[in-house]
Amino acid sequence: MTSAAVVPALLKVCPSAEPLWQEHLSEWKEEFPGNFLNVSVFARHIVRSYREARTEEFADFFLLVERMIQEGDADVVGLATVGILEDLQVLSSHEQVGSAPFVPWLLPDSLREWVAIERQWGGKSSLADVLRSEKKTT
Repeated sequence: MTSAAVVPALLKVCPSAEPLWQEHLSEWKEEFPGNFLNVSVFARHIVRSYREARTEEFADFFLLVERMIQEGDADVVGLATVGILEDLQVLSSHEQVGSAPFVPWLLPDSLREWVAIERQWGGKSSLADVLRSEKKTT
């Protein structure tokens, strides 16, 4: 899988995200927002869907995320981990239930990445804290 195939695949497994996707495109008009902003639309959609008790797309969505990690090139793996899984954690941290409701939907490789992201963010309250921590370990 390549990065060009990601959004069409996400729209296929999350057809109810189409209105949010169209809104995203209209905000950017002729500019390309970038792949990470593009996939963040789907992370927002999943968080919103959970809040509204609409989980019928979750199995296919999380299976696609797993496939992105397993079959994607390096860019696609980054989109799956940083662009989707990390965004899910960050966005859901503002929800009353947090990120725990998404864990049962994760498959082995996406769960491994989810846990790695949690460890990376553990005890940190901002991206700047994460970057400072990473700089200390390199």
